Amino acid sequence: MSEIRTERWKELFCEGYRMMDLKRWNVEMRRTPAQNSSFIVLPGAENGENMVKEAGNYRFVWPIPQAEIDANPQIKDQQNPGY
Repeated sequence: MSEIRTERWKELFCEGYRMMDLKRWNVEMRRTPAQNSSFIVLPGAENGENMVKEAGNYRFVWPIPQAEIDANPQIKDQQNPGY
């Protein structure tokens, strides 16, 4: 499976599939801080910390927008975990 993952990573580089692949395979996401000082530091991520998202972390999935929940009563109680 490792060879398949590596080949997929090479073949689809910069095509926007990496995060979804990591989520599907239940693998943590590791990012490195920018190499220069012109990057934006978000709250809770000072100096490049908080750059690792463990497998299963709720931040792998976006919250369902409230407008979608309001428009579809059948998903009223199905917000993604953590939101």
